[in-house]
Amino acid sequence: MTGLFAYNLALLGFFTGALPYYLVRDYRTGRYREALPEKLGLRMNPSVTRLKGARPVWFHALSVGEVISAKPLIRAFRQRYPEELIVFSTNTQSGQEIARQILAEWVDGFFFAPLDLPHAVNRVVRRLRPKLYVLIETDIWPNILHYLHRDRIPAVLMNARMSPRSFNGYCRAKSFIGPVLRLYDQILVQAEVERNRFVVLGADRSRVLVTGNLKFDQDAPYLTAPEQSGLRLELGIKEGRRIVLASSTHEPEEEIILSIFGRLGRKHPGLTLVIAPREKECFENTYRLAKKKGFVTARRTDPGTGDDEPQVVVLDTIGELARVSALAEMIFVGGSIADHGGHNLLEGAAQGRPVLFGPIMYNFKDMAASMVQVGAGIQVHNPEELASELDRLLTDPETAIRMGQQGRSFFFENKGALERNLEVLGKFLATG
Repeated sequence: MTGLFAYNLALLGFFTGALPYYLVRDYRTGRYREALPEKLGLRMNPSVTRLKGARPVWFHALSVGEVISAKPLIRAFRQRYPEELIVFSTNTQSGQEIARQILAEWVDGFFFAPLDLPHAVNRVVRRLRPKLYVLIETDIWPNILHYLHRDRIPAVLMNARMSPRSFNGYCRAKSFIGPVLRLYDQILVQAEVERNRFVVLGADRSRVLVTGNLKFDQDAPYLTAPEQSGLRLELGIKEGRRIVLASSTHEPEEEIILSIFGRLGRKHPGLTLVIAPREKECFENTYRLAKKKGFVTARRTDPGTGDDEPQVVVLDTIGELARVSALAEMIFVGGSIADHGGHNLLEGAAQGRPVLFGPIMYNFKDMAASMVQVGAGIQVHNPEELASELDRLLTDPETAIRMGQQGRSFFFENKGALERNLEVLGKFLATG
């Protein structure tokens, strides 16, 4: 493949230039000490090497959001196919941490996925010899697909989505992307619009199926009144204080939401903001920013013991948004004012809470439109609109409750993708 050769040449040049940066950063922080050898295919994680001789099913998820989406799938797969070994890889450190935290009960081995470099991928594929490769959501790794295809290992892209922005970008490289997509044995997409985009890009139409969105099959933990009280105690938030949650925020959304909260707090006494930055690196910066603005501030991991009740709590942990959502009266989902394409809206909807989000939702365009249409979500165009809508819902809690009920109904009415996806995987296992 001429395109693959050019891709590898460009990738090698980029990686050669970036390697010194990562080596220096690792020396200073130790952040890549475990990940980099695995990413380069130089070492396999011990939890995987102990499976030597077996042919596991290899599931891969990019980072935290995809890992959380995968949880019901992995659990159901283990229950349906208890004889199969499962290995699970991620690209990011935070994704690896949450995977080991929430999937350990069902997964036999965890590791960092190889960088899409020929040598690294070849070594990992040859060592693993998986009977099936399952990628959760849309990342296109040409070398991984090439070497899997070479060794006749079926590859399934599951819960695939294709935003208009990604589609337009891939269209510029259609002559390269088309042959790569045809290396997938099956592409399971969330909606018909995604199916059409994959086909236009060159995927085999007969291999692209609409199976729905796995995010609707995620856990929606119900917290009893005592459990809610216990979580409040852990967060340092006393009974009676009203809670607004800002989830998955990116810079400068922390600054925006804190400024809005300052105004809301003066109008609505007894209000607490829980803010959950998307990236771990932003936890401390957000804490310092809130303190700088004069708020009594606490961390989830350190709620403090002072007499002053926290006005702002920074959720500096991973994987707790679903539970914390149950405490909030309303939720702003970040990445939608900062240009990150938005994040999953369903954690709030599943808990029966109204969800607000900004204008940039290209990663969840259809979900956002549906939430607005059923009256479960509010899309704002700027920070002033966000402040106005939060104020309106705080002033009119009956509307907030009604929106939350609509969101919960929307969440449960759209379940079913999990069963459809498992059926497809079963066909590959039966012929493997």
